[in-house]
This record gives sequence, C-alpha cells and structure tokens, in this order.
Amino acid sequence: MKYIIYCNPGIGDAAIIMPALQLIKEKDGKAFIKIIMLSDKDTFKSKKDLLELQGAADAIDYYNKLEPIRTIRFICKLGWKKYDYGIYVNYVDIKNGTKVPYY
Repeated sequence: MKYIIYCNPGIGDAAIIMPALQLIKEKDGKAFIKIIMLSDKDTFKSKKDLLELQGAADAIDYYNKLEPIRTIRFICKLGWKKYDYGIYVNYVDIKNGTKVPYY
C-alpha cells in the first residue's frame, strides 16, 4: 500500500508522527510512505534528517508559499501519483474537543 501523510511544519510535529510511521511499516511490510509538509528550505532539512534517521519514511518533501515555482512543480508531481491512504495529522484540544488551528 502507498501512504501519503501531511505533517505540520514544526520539528516536534515530525517527532510526534514517528511512532505512527513505525507502526505502519510493522503492520504493512510493503508500505511506501511519503511525508509532505509546509516548510522553508532551511528548516525542512532538520525535519527531513530526523525522519530519515528513523528510516520509516520512503520519501519526504515540502512545499512553500514563498517559492511558487517549486510549489507548482511539487503539486504537478504529486498529482500524477496514486496513493491508497492519505493521512492528515491534526491536533485536538482534549479539554473542549476542538481542533487546534495551525497557521
């Protein structure tokens, strides 16, 4: 199966999804996992290094509103791929059950 997972842009967000990536790989040995995130080039490297260190993600990429040409290429390449599952990681405020917005 092929999975595409959106990760929020913080380094802590990348760390939080690591157990889920490992679990997917354990349950689906043939899984292909692509991580996408909103980031800039400089901070993306640290998040990519962290995720690659774990070894569960097969591909990691980012898009950025300030790099329109790169973002257009990113969308075009992504549009031609087919994935079996798409996962959007979002956080819920446990006290009142509302989604925590991320800007």
